[in-house]
Amino acid sequence: MRSATADAGVNNSCDSGGWNQSANYLAAWGWAPAMSVPEIYNNGCYLTVGGVTNYYPPQEIQCANISLWGAENDGSQEFPQAIGPIIFTAPLYSPGGCEASPQNSYIDLWNALNNRSQTAMTPYFLSQI
Repeated sequence: MRSATADAGVNNSCDSGGWNQSANYLAAWGWAPAMSVPEIYNNGCYLTVGGVTNYYPPQEIQCANISLWGAENDGSQEFPQAIGPIIFTAPLYSPGGCEASPQNSYIDLWNALNNRSQTAMTPYFLSQI
């Protein structure tokens, strides 16, 4: 999942390429059969690459917020593509971010999703590239 912009409270500290929560939701969950596997490899940290230090927001929070957007807009006329919270198949861990391990990616996503009753769920798998 791409990082989302500030609409409806998603962290906007990284370049979103014009994506907002509704666009992220549609890309992750708007077409059947959907298998949402969010990238969770940055948990809110600063990384220095090529002498440049950047902040990378917590991706698990972004994913949970996008799922919450779907739950809150379910059935709305403005966003007919909203069909409830996203059912996440697995977090996708990729080395090189600031998560310590694939297990931490899974735990962080689980915690973020289960922080709110509207998005509470347990991802089925853990994936790694």
